[in-house]
Amino acid sequence: MTIPNSIYFPFSRLSPTNHTDKVKGKLNKLGIKSGKPNCGIVSMAYITDKPVSDMAELYRKRYYTGKGWRGRTNNSNRFILLRNLGVNCVHVKFKSKTLMTWFKNEADKTKVYEVTTTSHAMVYDKGVMIDQCGIVTDYALTSRARLDTIIEII
Repeated sequence: MTIPNSIYFPFSRLSPTNHTDKVKGKLNKLGIKSGKPNCGIVSMAYITDKPVSDMAELYRKRYYTGKGWRGRTNNSNRFILLRNLGVNCVHVKFKSKTLMTWFKNEADKTKVYEVTTTSHAMVYDKGVMIDQCGIVTDYALTSRARLDTIIEII
């Protein structure tokens, strides 16, 4: 599934970069189906370079999720699963209360993070925010969602 550019930059104030093109290519390989409540699965798939379907199956086997499960995860399970898959990651302390202020003031543009706000997980990859809908840079610039956890991928 190829994701059109209109999804990536609908009202963007930031112009696409070479890194953004790399992120688009990676997202297209992962097999993301937009509209599902599987942001945690997508973030783990992006970090580990595994297809979303494989990551969902791995999570389902590891943490029994029941018949009606559509992809919901929690912070501690994601962190443990990333560690078990060999990803070097650490929790990061932060001062900002909202995603917008963290993105503007504290985020290191050279690093990769998994950022969780109230009931939503995203990946911050060197200045680009990614969730199950693709690249969501404008969301990060304007969101007043409260930060929950930030995990740095080393």
